[in-house]
Amino acid sequence: MTATVLILSQPLAGEWNTEITNSLFGIIGRRQQKLESRSGTSGTDTNRPINRRRAFSRRLKAAAPARSSMDKATYDKGLEIRRAVLGEAYVDTQLKSADDFNRPLQELVTEYCWGAVWGREGLSRKTRSMLNLAMISILNRQHELKAHIRGALTNGVSKAEICEVFLQVAIYAGVPAAVDSFRTAREVFAEMAKS
Repeated sequence: MTATVLILSQPLAGEWNTEITNSLFGIIGRRQQKLESRSGTSGTDTNRPINRRRAFSRRLKAAAPARSSMDKATYDKGLEIRRAVLGEAYVDTQLKSADDFNRPLQELVTEYCWGAVWGREGLSRKTRSMLNLAMISILNRQHELKAHIRGALTNGVSKAEICEVFLQVAIYAGVPAAVDSFRTAREVFAEMAKS
């Protein structure tokens, strides 16, 4: 919920931000309905953690109208791009392993990350991949970095270009981040060479 609060505390302007906000409220609302139906309770005792979350969810939903479902066209576009970049097997595993807890995140990532942003025409997939390699390296998210190194190679980024991205990371984000990123890339290259 903290991430949602941070997003919602920022001034929202424009149709796209309104769509994101409405979708977040819809996801929160659907998640809350599932929790309530599973627990069979809808009391008002706000001292219990689940009821504090319900109260918080009701306040969020009251702030903007919830959409009944995600934008199917954007989700489908995102799913197509996500599979093309990361590979069908990887994406299918992520979606099949989703449960009630993390399914809203998978839907959000597919619709907004892959559909609304990766689906834009302003940058090529290769450029987006190189940006992701730098940002994910800086965040030190090695598991995600592995997936995006494979995706970058799929999008036409060469090993030499990946090296240059990580050298740039070393200068602007620190040598330890670059060391881990180079190590992760070598692991990915070795795994790919075996298959």
